[in-house]
Order: sequence, then structure tokens, then C-alpha cells
Amino acid sequence: MTQNSKTGAAFIASGTIAGAGLSATVGRMGLAGGFGAVGIGTTPVVVAGAVAGAAAYGAKGAVAPPFKREMKKRGFLNSVKSQSQNMNNN
Repeated sequence: MTQNSKTGAAFIASGTIAGAGLSATVGRMGLAGGFGAVGIGTTPVVVAGAVAGAAAYGAKGAVAPPFKREMKKRGFLNSVKSQSQNMNNN
């Protein structure tokens, strides 16, 4: 298993746990409207938590690399690295 898949699994697992926690805290939920009412059990809320965790992992992967490239391009990461090397040399 690669580091990326471990990280993705951690995001999905934490989303699943959050969904289960939300379902346990709120209890029996339902949707009501002009169509009538529909009960929502634990399983759909847990699945929604897993999907939200996967979406958070995807957003992290989509935002972090371009941000890091831009910071490198502007020289911010290089200056931080050289400053830390200077501190270690002293």
C-alpha cells in the first residue's frame, strides 16, 4: 500500500466515523415534504460521511500541489529552506 492510498483510506475512515457519530448523536432522522416523509437510517449517513471524507481527500490533493508549485516558483520555499540551513550551520 502506498502512502497516498494510506492517506486516502484515513480520510475515508475518518469520514465514516464522523457519519456514524452524527447518526448516533442525532438519532432517527427523516425528510418531510409535499411528497410525504421518508426515514433516514444510520447506513445512508455513514455512507455520506465516507463520501465527504473522500471528497476532502480529493480537495486536499487538488489544492496542495498547485499551491506548493506556486510557492516554489515565487521563491518562498527556497528562502525558508536556506534560512533553516543557515540556522543549522550556526
